[in-house]
Amino acid sequence: MDNFWRTCTDLLQKRFGQNVFDAFIAHASARRDDEGNLLVCADNDASVRWLEQNTREALQELANQHFGAETKLHFRAISAPENDNEPDMPKKSTQPTSKPAAKVKTSLDRLTNLRTDLTFDKFLPGHANELALYNARIISTGDADRISPLLFLHGRTGMGKTHLSHAIGNHYVSLYPQRRVLYVMARDFMSDVVNAMRLNRHDQFKRRYEGLDLLIIDDIQYIGGDMKRTQEEFFFLFNKLHNENKIIIVTSDHAPTQLRNFPERITSRLRCGIPAYLAPPELELREAILHQKAKQRGVTMDEKVIRFIAEKMKCNVRELEGALHQVLTTAAFLKKPPSLELSRDALADILDSTKESINVDTIKKKVAEFFHLRVSDLSSRNRHRSVVRPRHMAMYLCRQLTNLSLPEIGSHFGDREHSTVLHSCRFVEKELKANSKTQEEIKILEMLVKS
Repeated sequence: MDNFWRTCTDLLQKRFGQNVFDAFIAHASARRDDEGNLLVCADNDASVRWLEQNTREALQELANQHFGAETKLHFRAISAPENDNEPDMPKKSTQPTSKPAAKVKTSLDRLTNLRTDLTFDKFLPGHANELALYNARIISTGDADRISPLLFLHGRTGMGKTHLSHAIGNHYVSLYPQRRVLYVMARDFMSDVVNAMRLNRHDQFKRRYEGLDLLIIDDIQYIGGDMKRTQEEFFFLFNKLHNENKIIIVTSDHAPTQLRNFPERITSRLRCGIPAYLAPPELELREAILHQKAKQRGVTMDEKVIRFIAEKMKCNVRELEGALHQVLTTAAFLKKPPSLELSRDALADILDSTKESINVDTIKKKVAEFFHLRVSDLSSRNRHRSVVRPRHMAMYLCRQLTNLSLPEIGSHFGDREHSTVLHSCRFVEKELKANSKTQEEIKILEMLVKS
């Protein structure tokens, strides 16, 4: 195991660089449980999420090569030993802005596979997720007559789909403790199908899945492509549960209309449910999330630091948590409060590496080309819809893909006020929730800008 994990860490260190390695990977460990699963463990929830999001594919490939193709990979948070002499534990700060770090407790219900700490009261609402949250709350009551019993949560990675799906399951279980609920990641569902075939345990597979009252399948996109038998089992299971009016929650990085390499008979059924889009969190929501995460760690953060991190890290919640973790880890190591200057230094490598190749001129050029406009049209006072909508989208992309503040973005679009830029961004966020065409256009524009 030591040799295997050393191979993994060497690969990850080369891939992500020393700073990221020190923040998220260096203190992680790996072991195998009694069932032969590979457990990757870290000492806090933020690190676990970062590892799961950024290293799963690479570690799964290495595990398959080392232990065999049937090895299941899981990520877990473990409590660090409560030892005052432990060198990696942050000590109590003498600064008035910092308190001893509080551990975020996570627990897994073995019957449902639900994370009991992921609940509605810990899910922060905002413009980016309000419609998805509304539908999630309704369906979690079991009142499928008010809406479809199928909810399809979709959005880019790190937007809160997994949290919201666990929250649905936990609330449903609290209301109906005798009913059967199961949360499963799509890759684990695939493993269950493969094992049922290999070990001739199809009856056991049917007992596990077909008697459910609520099924949650996370990251459905992973069973696209050549997974014919898995897709077939999902199709039959979906039909059985849906015909019995059972509740099905599906999450994906893509909208049901944009799933690739899936049979039409599956995508047509997924399109029958309620699509609930989780957009990238707006500035106010990002700030609220940072305050919540800092509070969970027992740290009081200066508002200027919160605003700095929220303005710079715009893509998803996991990036926000990772940035906060890096700032607090650096502050603990230096025995200093998490000041604005310290935060700039701690995040310098991340900001430089993620934003260095993207600027406003590139975004304006790509948007203008995409919509067959002149670049100057985007900075003009032209109020025709054929110009206004692309201008909104260009401003939105500047906010998402650069480090510029709202006033700075406005200065590149004809010296517009920061409130105008904010209005444009909210317009696009609203469109992203309701309009699959806008979702597709933004996705294409992001690819063009980053290419």
